[in-house]
Amino acid sequence: MPDKQFLKCPPLRFREFEKEWEEQSLNKFLKERKEKSTVLNQYKIASVSAKKGLILQEERFLKKIASKNDIGYKIVGSNNLVVCPQNLDRGTICINLDLGKVLVSPSYKVYLINYSFISVLFLFFAIRSRKNNEIFKLIIKKGTSSGRVVTDMQKFLKLKFYIPSLSEQNKIASFLILLDERIKIQSEIIKDIELRQKYYLNQLMERQLRFPEFEKEWEEQSYLKEIAFIIFGTNPKNKFYSCDTNNFKKINQIKFECLKSGQIRGLDEFNLKIRYYSTEDIKISYDKLLQEEDLILNKQGKGTAGRIGFFRHSIFKYSTIINSCGCIIRANKTIINSRYLLYFMNSEYIGFKKLHDMAVGTTGQVQIPVEKIKNLIIKYPSLQQQQKITAFLSLLDEKQNLEKNLLQNYQLQKQYYLNNLLI
Repeated sequence: MPDKQFLKCPPLRFREFEKEWEEQSLNKFLKERKEKSTVLNQYKIASVSAKKGLILQEERFLKKIASKNDIGYKIVGSNNLVVCPQNLDRGTICINLDLGKVLVSPSYKVYLINYSFISVLFLFFAIRSRKNNEIFKLIIKKGTSSGRVVTDMQKFLKLKFYIPSLSEQNKIASFLILLDERIKIQSEIIKDIELRQKYYLNQLMERQLRFPEFEKEWEEQSYLKEIAFIIFGTNPKNKFYSCDTNNFKKINQIKFECLKSGQIRGLDEFNLKIRYYSTEDIKISYDKLLQEEDLILNKQGKGTAGRIGFFRHSIFKYSTIINSCGCIIRANKTIINSRYLLYFMNSEYIGFKKLHDMAVGTTGQVQIPVEKIKNLIIKYPSLQQQQKITAFLSLLDEKQNLEKNLLQNYQLQKQYYLNNLLI
């Protein structure tokens, strides 16, 4: 059999297929659909999300979209290809697999797919592959003064892809669908654990659930400032290098990491795709360096103020500070367990929403006032009971983290197969 390096075929193939793939332009199997709505509210309005594909706007914005006039919006049917030319470099291209007829903005492009040349599901996976997303970036052009980019749609239709036989297309698509189904099941498992976590957390804090060895009512409650040290973040003048996670080792002699408050996602989750390091000595008091089991509160930003993270040296290996948009909550461990405090502040007694609603300001840079943070009321039992509650809830955390790691592995597997089953 010839060396596959010299064949027009992908690195991985199902063994029953040996024929080379054929190069085809998109315009061979796509035809623009120009049908438009003629009456008001003819169908629901949808838009393209780079992550989720085609979604109804009422779901995307969590409210019904009442367009003043959607006459003239483009009609999208089942299995039509939809492209948002303004953001194609970000992946705003998808196929309408399950919404039925919907409307999209007149600025979108809608295409009918010729099933005699290409499988809808094969095309669905092909356009979402990383390689093809890079190809789409080559046909964008800068917009007007707004700086937005748009796609040259004539060049888009002339783009060439390698396509196998319909039988091989269907085989590849069926295999990738199985992976998608496994990812969906795994996502549902995680959602179920999250619901159980929330239920047990609130039931334990409200004393609706109790451990049998602890019957005494909780008598203790204090202001946060009485049971924890509250230390506000800082913005040192030192130079910090930003780098993605894969490249930080290239920075020599790292001495400090700066955690930005916007990187706090809640509990044990941080957005660390980009990290900020300094190679300089920072003149800063020891108490402003994050310590093991510190709580980190993001106190600023619309949609983000109120998120609380939990600091671990296993994640942050260098001396770490939080910027001035955040603050450190350092529990007095003779009174309160740090992890218990984290759980209590994330329960319905306080929680993200109540903290966020405390923020004041007229722009996106709303901020939770210092005194409101200090005067949060914390209820707590004995240290022994705190530890029991913490141990129980931590088991659920560990279970969730295991399932999330499994989901990530499935997603990486899918990306691997997308890159290697397609050209």
